[in-house]
Amino acid sequence: MGTHMKNPIRTILGRSDVHLEREHGQVRWDTKTGKTSMVFGEHGKGARMVTRPNGKSVIEQQYGNLRFSSDRGTETLL
Repeated sequence: MGTHMKNPIRTILGRSDVHLEREHGQVRWDTKTGKTSMVFGEHGKGARMVTRPNGKSVIEQQYGNLRFSSDRGTETLL
């Protein structure tokens, strides 16, 4: 279950910033920039594909409160 939607807005600690985001369905909204990413795959069910606002697609994996992706590295979800 992790941090998915128990708290609709999550704090994300990345290697270069801290921001808030909300994920609803396949849309992840960054409250800092107002930009959205599309997320494909079920939360907690292995790797998911994420299409960033710039059109780049990456594979993302989450274990507990840690999220790993090729473009952002490790992020901590609070």
